[in-house]
Amino acid sequence: MKKVGYYLSEKKIRRLNLAEFGSLCWKSGIELVKLDLRNEINDYFDLIFFKLSDLYGEIYTGNSQIISQVENLQNYLNYHPDVVVLNSLEGSGILQHRYEMYNFIQELNIDHGLWKGSPTFVLLTQDNFHMNNHLLEEADVTYPFLSKSICAQGASISHEMSLVFSREGLPDSLPTPCIAQSFVPHNAVMFKVFVIGDDVFIRERPSLANFVAGDFATISFRSGSISKPSSSSPLTETDIPLERPVVDRKLCHLIATTIRRDLNIQLFGFDVIVDPHNRQHRVVDINSFPSYDECPFFESMLKLLHQYLQRSPRAINANQSPSVIIETNQSLTCCLFNNNQSELESGSADVKLNNKDGSIHQIASNAVCCSCMYCTRNVLQFNTDICFTNSISSGRNPSDNFVFPET
Repeated sequence: MKKVGYYLSEKKIRRLNLAEFGSLCWKSGIELVKLDLRNEINDYFDLIFFKLSDLYGEIYTGNSQIISQVENLQNYLNYHPDVVVLNSLEGSGILQHRYEMYNFIQELNIDHGLWKGSPTFVLLTQDNFHMNNHLLEEADVTYPFLSKSICAQGASISHEMSLVFSREGLPDSLPTPCIAQSFVPHNAVMFKVFVIGDDVFIRERPSLANFVAGDFATISFRSGSISKPSSSSPLTETDIPLERPVVDRKLCHLIATTIRRDLNIQLFGFDVIVDPHNRQHRVVDINSFPSYDECPFFESMLKLLHQYLQRSPRAINANQSPSVIIETNQSLTCCLFNNNQSELESGSADVKLNNKDGSIHQIASNAVCCSCMYCTRNVLQFNTDICFTNSISSGRNPSDNFVFPET
């Protein structure tokens, strides 16, 4: 029986019907255990998944006592690097802060003619009309623009937004700090993309109508009232029928794959808008562990759990042992545990491993360290640009940094 730990808010647990999912897991050989982050975690888990937005939201609103709960999880992952984590703490943290999230989106390396990143944006930190107007112009943020809290999830303010139509209508006091993001017309349709590992689901949702700049009063609203499946709002209504935008599904899959790789997360969603004039696709939001409305969550999540439990170091060690040992007179450093004089197992290519002191350690040709529990297959393909020890300290799962080839 594999043991999987999880932390979700009570609201999230009820919404996902996790009690029923737990019964399904048990029948397939997985014990699902809720983590109590108020105390140190002393049990051993093969895999952990979580959503900490409720904790981050409380911290953002001033409850500093909650920090210890996040630290308890971080400490556990630091001391147990062999535990598989579906959503890294580092990646989840980036998605919690809208400014960091939008910078991340802009830096995504996606080679596709319809990819346009994120609408232009800027961080406003002071209640100063003239300074804010200068920052808007410098960042090429155009009117109308959306004002959003920097806290992306977990707090009530995360869902409060304003639509500002002109310089004259720019409030003397925006709720700073906030993000100002150019509004791009998209014919009142948004595409929500839900990701559960390899499975990608695209759902069409209502969105804001094609507002234009002008001498209009600022409109404030909650995002949940706009783009839920059953949402009905005057802000989404159009005067004339508009052509329905068509999303490029291959591009959405490419975006999903790139986010999975770069943030080291498996459970997330993102919002895509399509410009009706040139079909350019922009991502306006990424959510860690979303609601998965109208998605086959049980089926895809159970498949994901078994997939990652099978590739976990513990499972691999139970079935595999090192094969060919290469003799070397070099003083070597294990990529994970800093064990000197590590033995070597035959590998697929020249390998560079990053030492804890930040230096690069070149290992013999066709060899990888096999004294650590991650390296027990006959052939491994490493991403030599990634520092494994840094991955552990940041809560990432190092096992995702290499690929097990078919055997």
